[in-house]
Amino acid sequence: MEKMASELAAKDDYYKPYNTDSYRGNMNTSFIRTYNGETMLIEHDVSSHRPYSRIYQITGTEGMALEYPLPSRIAKGDHWMIRR
Repeated sequence: MEKMASELAAKDDYYKPYNTDSYRGNMNTSFIRTYNGETMLIEHDVSSHRPYSRIYQITGTEGMALEYPLPSRIAKGDHWMIRR
């Protein structure tokens, strides 16, 4: 993001105030404990160096669901149950 701010500042004066900052990107990791004592881990990371991926995945102790890559599907244990 720091490189992007520098490139934008070189082209447009509007971005010059942002060119002096050090950026760490857009990343968040959250743990959520439900009323029933379940724990969820939610990760949002759009700035780590890695290949592009749109994997929307929910996993738990008894199964998982994937929305992308298509087709969307749900698994219980080690078998896919629903494919759309």
